[in-house]
Amino acid sequence: MPWLLIRRVCVLLLALCPALPLQGEVKIAVLGGDQMQAYEVPTLLQSMLLHRGLQGRVLQAIAPGATLDDHIRGLKGLQSMRMVAEEKPTFVVVQEAAEAALGDTEGMVFVAGKMSTALRQAGSEPVFVVPFPPLGNDRNRLKLIDAYQELESQANVAVAPVAQAWQIAAQHNPSLKLYADRGEPSAAGAYLTACVLYSCLTGTSPEGLPRTFQTKQDDGSVATILSLSENDALFCQRVAIRALSEVGR
Repeated sequence: MPWLLIRRVCVLLLALCPALPLQGEVKIAVLGGDQMQAYEVPTLLQSMLLHRGLQGRVLQAIAPGATLDDHIRGLKGLQSMRMVAEEKPTFVVVQEAAEAALGDTEGMVFVAGKMSTALRQAGSEPVFVVPFPPLGNDRNRLKLIDAYQELESQANVAVAPVAQAWQIAAQHNPSLKLYADRGEPSAAGAYLTACVLYSCLTGTSPEGLPRTFQTKQDDGSVATILSLSENDALFCQRVAIRALSEVGR
């Protein structure tokens, strides 16, 4: 799809994605593992919401290698379901470990379906992230995408097409490094993930969002979490829109 059509595609997002209330405080919970931990994706998402005037509060329950089962059973020091029950977020973004999803796709679909029921009973709407495959395991990307399409159909849940966005980015800009050396997301990979989540949750384009994110340290100093070039940021923003448009076909 030519980039000139991006703005027209934005109109379709409202029909494809859940829409956050545009007034008052927006509360989102992110339950995940390594793919959400790198470059503090929940913090990036919250900054994006605030930039657009949304009083976003993004809660998080994240642990290295965390699986859906870890979140449900409270393993690895996680209190995910308790946090959801107490905080009652509007949306709960859920990221399964890619290795776990690939190891048993049918089991993942079953557990995710049960989890979506529990989250809805708690008053929250689940949004499941299609994780990108482990570094060097790109041939299994379609296996992940197919599994989450089945989950979307069976459980009638929203799916954030992160894996699809990474695939589009790799095809159109192979020089953009999405993986860091150990297989975790690079700065560009984390930014692209956050852009997909932002658009999926708000139904709006990420174009024009900041490309540099900072946080205040305990000693009062300011540290940069992530910073991309203008061209790389715009590319990621547009890829996020394209991924959502293709999922909605």
